[in-house]
Amino acid sequence: MKLNLTDFTQLKNISENLEEKENGNNLEKEIEALKNQINQLLKQIEVEKKNAYKKGFEDAIKSLKEKYKNALEQKIKEIEASFNDKYNAEIKQAEDTIEKIQNALKQHYQIYLAKISEIISDSIAEILEFLYIHEKDPKEVAEKINEILEELREFKVLKIKISKDQNLELLQKFLSSVSLEIDENLKGNDFIIEFDNGKIENKFREKIEIVKDEIKREIKKLSEI
Repeated sequence: MKLNLTDFTQLKNISENLEEKENGNNLEKEIEALKNQINQLLKQIEVEKKNAYKKGFEDAIKSLKEKYKNALEQKIKEIEASFNDKYNAEIKQAEDTIEKIQNALKQHYQIYLAKISEIISDSIAEILEFLYIHEKDPKEVAEKINEILEELREFKVLKIKISKDQNLELLQKFLSSVSLEIDENLKGNDFIIEFDNGKIENKFREKIEIVKDEIKREIKKLSEI
């Protein structure tokens, strides 16, 4: 039996073809697997992209809300501060105006009160002076002096001064036991009794001024605001 080498070559070729075919099938499978992996990765990327887009959108909305809220709060604070400044300035201006009006009214009231007080005290002084001059004659002045001398009889009388307005001779008749003399500084029914240890002065004008001052004080006290 002759060995046909040619046949071995054919077998070899067949074997190689089979191996190539098998390798080709494996390659196709690997390519198909790679395609599937790529598709899975693309889907995953798409999901991740959507998730990233959604998260970015939500973060952006949240950031914008926070930014708008802060801006709004800042604007409200500015408006409140502006309103308070304007309100306080208007209140201060109104208070200053009221204070000026009160001071002006008080000043006018004090001037008016002073005039009224002066008129009243002058009128009362005129009435008292009129009554004193016209109702008190030298005889009554002498009686007043005698009352004082009687009350102070234990003291020694040195002299009695009367005003030049008095009738010295007539008054001396009512006060014959004491010495009278004119004092140019005295007026009306004023007199001074000098004792060895002191003196008593009866000055009508001074008393009138005291009465006027007292009337003014009482009017001011009753009219204080």
